Amino acid sequence: MSEGATPTTRSGRARDVWRQFRSHRGAMVGMIVIGLIVLAVLAGPWLWHVDPTEIAMHVRNKGPSPAHPLGTDQLGRDMPARLIAGGRVSLTVGLTAMLMSLSLG
Repeated sequence: MSEGATPTTRSGRARDVWRQFRSHRGAMVGMIVIGLIVLAVLAGPWLWHVDPTEIAMHVRNKGPSPAHPLGTDQLGRDMPARLIAGGRVSLTVGLTAMLMSLSLG
């Protein structure tokens, strides 16, 4: 190293990485989208009180309506409720896999 040069500290490198990340428009958009998905999945059960497994054959394959904003599937199950439930499972599986790989690696 030359005189006067100081090695980059861990916090200095993290600050540089964060600064570069913030300056990348695609990275910021991706972080916002992922954050919104996680927020929707975590807050969903408090905001949307429909059972994702409830079968209602009289409303099957219906399009969007005030009662079912994303419509229903072939068994009449509410799509937003199913998306929230599926998102919770996906986040749990992803976080568990990440924690296992970190602990075993």
